[in-house]
Parts: sequence; C-alpha cells; structure tokens
Amino acid sequence: MMKVLGIRQFKASLSELISNGEKILITSRGRPVGWFLPLTAKELTQVKKELGMRLVGLGEGAPDRISERHDEVLYE
Repeated sequence: MMKVLGIRQFKASLSELISNGEKILITSRGRPVGWFLPLTAKELTQVKKELGMRLVGLGEGAPDRISERHDEVLYE
C-alpha cells in the first residue's frame, strides 16, 4: 500500500523519506498534488541518459557536453 502524506508532513519528513525509499502520494487539503518516487541507482543512470539526449535534441549542448549538462540540471 502506498503511503499518503500531506505536503507539510512530507516536507518535515523529507530526509527520512529519502533514506527509506518509499513511494508516497503527496496531498494538499486532501487533494493529490504530487508523487514522490525515489530512484534506484539503475533508474538514475537511465534518467541521466534520457535527459542528456533531450538536451541535445533541444540544441542545449553538444554531445560531448551531455554528461556535464545533465549533472548540472539534476544536482543543482
């Protein structure tokens, strides 16, 4: 069963939730407003690849700069 948290409770527990790796439905005043879906290392690698390809497709960077660009987006 997926955990459901209000946005304030989610914000207050974020560090713990990240380390637990639970999938969470986030609500505001009882209405769904978002999902928290932690990534595994394998999933993160795939996200980086896809993001890099999209940046190149948008003309945002040369292929030799993909790694640098997606790291900037993901980690800043």
